[in-house]
Amino acid sequence: RYIIADCTQVSRQTMLFSATWPPAIHNLARALMKDPVEVHIGKNDALCANRNILQEVIFYGDQKGAKTDELLSLLRSQPYNKCLVFVSTKASCSQLVQMLRGVLR
Repeated sequence: RYIIADCTQVSRQTMLFSATWPPAIHNLARALMKDPVEVHIGKNDALCANRNILQEVIFYGDQKGAKTDELLSLLRSQPYNKCLVFVSTKASCSQLVQMLRGVLR
């Protein structure tokens, strides 16, 4: 809000993109924009997963190395073309990438 408010040009163009459209984002758009236009892609009423994508969520304990060992086991046992792995920090991501590059080559 502060960054946009500092833009004093009358002819500025402001675009907001959001995968979700919570009330706070909606209110921000209304407060900062003249005649805002909303563009929706897909269904507006509910979130809907793509039925052609298999999603698996697996939770593991905090034993040191257990998650990494299981991830390696899964990657080696399945013909994944693409895989999305969530980690808690950028540093964790970098460490995981280095480890996977060394092990899976």
